[in-house]
Amino acid sequence: MNIYSTTFGTQAGQAAVPRIHRDRHEIPERLETGRLADYVHRDQVEISHIGRELGAGAIQHTAAKYYGTADINEALEQVLSEKDDKVRNAVYSVIQSNMIVVGSLESDIEFEVLIEMGVSQAKYIAARHMNDEEAEIFMGAMDKVAAIASTRTVDPETGKTSYVTPIQKPIGAPDDYVNISELMKQADPAAYQRFIDEIASGNHGLDALVKFAKKVPSHPEWIDKYKETNTQVLEYLQNLKRDNRFEQADYSSIEVFRESVLGMLRDTALSNVEFYIDNMQYFVSLLAD
Repeated sequence: MNIYSTTFGTQAGQAAVPRIHRDRHEIPERLETGRLADYVHRDQVEISHIGRELGAGAIQHTAAKYYGTADINEALEQVLSEKDDKVRNAVYSVIQSNMIVVGSLESDIEFEVLIEMGVSQAKYIAARHMNDEEAEIFMGAMDKVAAIASTRTVDPETGKTSYVTPIQKPIGAPDDYVNISELMKQADPAAYQRFIDEIASGNHGLDALVKFAKKVPSHPEWIDKYKETNTQVLEYLQNLKRDNRFEQADYSSIEVFRESVLGMLRDTALSNVEFYIDNMQYFVSLLAD
């Protein structure tokens, strides 16, 4: 068994993962109840609101790069490495504006529509700016981002937005890789909190980490639970099927794509349609010649 220590950027959450769109898909029961830090890894996100608030014609900005997981990052880097800045920025803007969204939204429905629009915008980029092989890799990564996006929660006390992500495994790590800090968070929350506090106070936290690591060989049940939990998270994200009201969008040109999506929006009973129109217009402006 290989046990590694990795850096991290989240603190243990206290809320339970809410039931999300129960009519269409299920989050495993163990991911819904109990102390969240015992079960899943949550990334807290603090990204500018600018991306989803800018309308067409507004000054464009460079979207923050999204990492997500090692395999998502590797896939996006692979397909975007030789694309021009306009395409790269459009991809990360879609993620920031429609998927990993920070701040309050009016309803779950509003967020569902944003994700669906984001997937369609990603499909446009794949159709018009990538070859078939690139498009397959790209959409595989973007579907994973959309699945992570569906786990969005906002802490009512702090206002911080967070998303469930699989426990990080570096590219090339062996199959029995164990992230020791994540294992500590699941198996010994009190020790993990001390570890967090040490880091927050400016110390390296290595003493707490080593002390915990020495206990691991005597507790194989910790490893079993760690693997079981991460398997549940992975299976949920991989098997998530999402309807998309923009599935029939026309990707033949940016203008045709815009009009087809806007036509679908106008035919819906959604409130605040202008919000989605602005989102679409901004996406178009990013790829305009």
